[in-house]
Amino acid sequence: MATPKQMYETSMKRILDAVALREPDRVPVCFSTQRWPLDFYGANMADAIRDNELAAKVMDHYYDHFHPDQGFGPVLFYNVEWMETCGLKYFKIPGIDLPPDQYYQYNEEEFMLAEEYPEAIRDLSSFMMNKWIPRTYKNLKGLEQIDLRESMWMGTLNTLVPFASQEVKDTLRTIEKAADQMMDWYAFLGDYEEHLMNDYGVVNFCNGYAYAPFDSVADTMRGTMGAIHDMYTRPDELLELVEIVKDISIKNTIRNNQGGKTPFIAYWLHKGVDDMMSDEQFAKFYWPSLRDYITAVADAGLVPVVVCEGKYNSRLEYLKEVPVGKVIYTFEYVDMAKAKKVLGDTACIRGNVPLSLMAVGEPKDVKESVKKLIDECAPGGGYMLDVGALVDNAKVRNVEAFYEAAELYGKY
Repeated sequence: MATPKQMYETSMKRILDAVALREPDRVPVCFSTQRWPLDFYGANMADAIRDNELAAKVMDHYYDHFHPDQGFGPVLFYNVEWMETCGLKYFKIPGIDLPPDQYYQYNEEEFMLAEEYPEAIRDLSSFMMNKWIPRTYKNLKGLEQIDLRESMWMGTLNTLVPFASQEVKDTLRTIEKAADQMMDWYAFLGDYEEHLMNDYGVVNFCNGYAYAPFDSVADTMRGTMGAIHDMYTRPDELLELVEIVKDISIKNTIRNNQGGKTPFIAYWLHKGVDDMMSDEQFAKFYWPSLRDYITAVADAGLVPVVVCEGKYNSRLEYLKEVPVGKVIYTFEYVDMAKAKKVLGDTACIRGNVPLSLMAVGEPKDVKESVKKLIDECAPGGGYMLDVGALVDNAKVRNVEAFYEAAELYGKY
């Protein structure tokens, strides 16, 4: 029987073969979970986000029963301590704002006003520190007073004065406390990744997270409605800020993630779906900066895992414009046979057993879906089996059927 180390090495090779568009020994399997392991264990979100030991037990219970090639640790049970310390505004929290068994919900607001584009474009660092962070974290208001840009020569004396303010002192203490909490959380995740590798032989889903530059502006700064309006009324300013965000994102992603245990960087795409913007808008506002970001990260030796949430059937030809054999696209509602035809000589595709089928279907339906996907997408390599999106609700017998079908039909 293979050791966990041998299983890990086999799974990693399997995945990297698929990325490189080669046929591995069998189809690599990932089952992208979100809240489902909590239900399987019998716990809830409100408890797991406050108890790292419980979060680890929940994931252990899942891996004691199922063995994907690639899977998640407890990373999606975001620890809530630092959020409460900073007074985070953009999440609704299970057990406080939501029922204890629900997942975090994003609380979208217009954290940057339309007329503030010139200010953000001129000096994004100061805008983020002096305006965006104080608006999104109610306990970090003291950052509004700090401005170090005129510290040259004797200007330092004036720029230090705000640090005598009680509000600034309180904010800095809050940041110190939150930073310690965050580092404890990161250390816990690092320990669990080692555990996942050494004791279960499973490859961690990703080493870091990324977002389309357009989404970074639209999700967290302008909001959905603001960004849509800006495409018509402030297109040049929107594009200029997106480019600034792109350059920062490329630099930080490469710097922060090279040398990790796994090379995978997960890009979560939100607003580029077929139903959100026209093809012309996608080509102008969304894809160019995302393409550059994906390309730069792939060229740095990392593997972009581009999670295309929603429908991307009209976007497939664009997605070909990336380095060959270096990218994974995960699809939710895409016609996978079409995706294989369009992208098969460019990128690995992953997916996409429907979440609705996992939640309300029957095991035979799940097995039929898995077989169909493998038959259509596996020949020639470049395919990974997965569900369509992160799983919250699924019947246990359907999860069992997913893995049974993967074993039955996945060998080349």
